[in-house]
Amino acid sequence: MMQTFVASHVFSSGTAFGRIIPGATDKLALRAPRIHSTRSLPRAVATSSGLEVLRGGEEEAMMRISNARVSCKTFIDKPVETDVLERVLRAAQRVPTSFNTQPYRLVLVSSREAKASLAPTMMKTNREKVLNAAVTVVVLSDLEVDGSRTTELIKDASPHLAPYAEMIPNMLPVFVGDESKNTTTEWAFKNAGLIGMRLLDAATSHGLATAILEGIEDEQAMLKVIGASGSRYRVPFVICIGHPDMEAESARLGSYVGGRSPRFSLTDIVSTDCLSNAGLHL
Repeated sequence: MMQTFVASHVFSSGTAFGRIIPGATDKLALRAPRIHSTRSLPRAVATSSGLEVLRGGEEEAMMRISNARVSCKTFIDKPVETDVLERVLRAAQRVPTSFNTQPYRLVLVSSREAKASLAPTMMKTNREKVLNAAVTVVVLSDLEVDGSRTTELIKDASPHLAPYAEMIPNMLPVFVGDESKNTTTEWAFKNAGLIGMRLLDAATSHGLATAILEGIEDEQAMLKVIGASGSRYRVPFVICIGHPDMEAESARLGSYVGGRSPRFSLTDIVSTDCLSNAGLHL
């Protein structure tokens, strides 16, 4: 079954689906993550402006999720509960986008038949992931967004913002299209990247394994499989969500110090005031 989605828990574990722990036999084993209810976190405080101010503790949850997420290479054929997947999607939907246009659609590929049709459109190294993951989210970038739907969305939700909402279709061409510095595809891909990262983090927070895949062999065939043929949509990437093969992933992640792939130091990627001033100097 393919579903289209129009766009509370945190870990204490070391990876997206468990912590690698040296066992008594010197073999690595995966410990299932401990899940904590968000009720144990400090409450957010709503101000008069509607902005929620988070009061402590959340930064630790964010770091645990960031450190827990890894790319899963081997999934087992086990479903994800619908209510869990819905919470993941709703969390991802809160990402910011240009003028709140939300220029993407998410097609959830979950049935055996649909996955069997989708897998051949991926590069060979990615086909098993698609076949075994509970859900593969095909992220579609919408190249024909003109802002009119967002105008109506904002006017319906907040009528007093109608003057601003009605300006969006006229402001959007400054940032996207032939008259702007961004091609439509570049603009749409940038916005899709935001919801893609949030999907990974949200799924991780629910103890699910993920893999973001850009290895698409035949994009047009993929669009045809999911019923999106034509020129309106492009596919920047797909995201597999599901449950890991614990034994295989334990062996693979055990090759990394700390159980996850390394990252460059902040000095290698961060500069202050100008590129030549490497590092954080505030």
